[in-house]
Amino acid sequence: MTGGKAVFSEDSIRTEEDFEKMILAYDGAGKKKGRYHVEAEEGEMIDNGSFCYPKLTFIRRKE
Repeated sequence: MTGGKAVFSEDSIRTEEDFEKMILAYDGAGKKKGRYHVEAEEGEMIDNGSFCYPKLTFIRRKE
């Protein structure tokens, strides 16, 4: 995470556990009191050979 942002790229998800953590983080960001909100690049998918997922940016919410 840099400057309150974390961008998921091809190198971010290497294992099934990494993928599950990303899904849980995405789910948590959708909650009203979540610490982050997520921006998805519309139409931009990442395929690293093992997993396929949208390009996501997690941004820390201002408190």
